[in-house]
Amino acid sequence: MAIKKTELYSSLLASCDELRVGMDVSQYKDYVLSMLFMKYVSDKYKGDPYEVAVLKQAKKLFDAEATAEKALKEAQDALDLAVFKQYPKLSIDDIKSLIVEDTWLATLESNIVAEIERVTQKLANRVKELLTGKTRLVQLLKKESQHG
Repeated sequence: MAIKKTELYSSLLASCDELRVGMDVSQYKDYVLSMLFMKYVSDKYKGDPYEVAVLKQAKKLFDAEATAEKALKEAQDALDLAVFKQYPKLSIDDIKSLIVEDTWLATLESNIVAEIERVTQKLANRVKELLTGKTRLVQLLKKESQHG
């Protein structure tokens, strides 16, 4: 009896869910793609000693990347937790400092820089217009002096 495509997909997805237990989806995706790549290259270059060595090195690199990503995520989670735990210890002055100095002043600085750039661009365009007008005036005066 032949298995239907939908049954096959359901079975494969269930197997994937079993393998993924406790692993973040983004990490699992990278792991599965790495495995599929390794399987493809393995089948294509079966028996070639150089290719086998390259595959082993690629696997080591994929594993090292996955380990580094996991460590990064764990470190980020630990940092987020430490910051969260620090919030109740902040004084009113600390909160004002964070809001005013860090957020408000950064926004103000950004707005000032944007305004300076806008005014500078406007002045540059005006100078260009004036120079273009002066050039035309000089050309008209030359023509009049040649004809007059």
